[in-house]
Amino acid sequence: MHVKRLGYSLFVSAMLILPQAMGQARAQDADLQLHVPENLIESGFTKHLLPRFRFKTRVRIGAVSGGEAADMALTDVAVPGEIAVMSDVSGKAYHLSITATDDAKLKNIGKFKAWLSSKPGRSAITKFKINGKQAFIPGEEKKIEEVAIEVDGDADEGSKLALQHCGRCHVIDERNLFGGIGSTPSFGAMKTLPNWFERFSVFWTINPHPSFTQVEGITEPFNPARPPHIAPVMLTVEEVEAITAFVVKLPVKDLGADVEMR
Repeated sequence: MHVKRLGYSLFVSAMLILPQAMGQARAQDADLQLHVPENLIESGFTKHLLPRFRFKTRVRIGAVSGGEAADMALTDVAVPGEIAVMSDVSGKAYHLSITATDDAKLKNIGKFKAWLSSKPGRSAITKFKINGKQAFIPGEEKKIEEVAIEVDGDADEGSKLALQHCGRCHVIDERNLFGGIGSTPSFGAMKTLPNWFERFSVFWTINPHPSFTQVEGITEPFNPARPPHIAPVMLTVEEVEAITAFVVKLPVKDLGADVEMR
């Protein structure tokens, strides 16, 4: 009996430690370390924000807290000469404080700063909600040059994955031209949208995908009380990158000229 209890205790302890250890490992593998208040990590804000930046620029940022070393920090302490990148609904402002000195890191931090004040970055901040309510307000918008899309995924593997998973609902290309669901737009049609890259690279955040899609290391587990209504789609970050790389190479669908009223 005592042996069983000891074994159970060790198992529970391992389950509590494992997610933390995995999170630390992922942060150590990142290109940059961002120190943030613990409450921003616990709320899920960093899991919401940082993957969007990664899929846009291929720069991986790990979130750390406490006394861990970092290249920059999102802090509520004002930084001389810098405007706030965002504030919470109570008015508390957050600034980006830079500690890195390495040129390569400073270049990537520059990309992150520019993205936070750009339209996609501000949209990502605005769309984060806690209990269904907007939690943060983006800082001042700056007009910047469009960040170049950089994709390093395996497009050939992405082609297979897109047909296997996305082809259940969407027309991917000529391979399932008569498949998909009638009310669901094709990949070619979605590429005509101005924000097509964001829609594809973080598709799992756009309804109805959250109810049946999991991305390893990013999304939270499904709610046991509300299991997926269809066979779930389980992907790794690398597989999402592969699908995105495939979509980048797809031609834009010609939807024809605008309808002229006579």
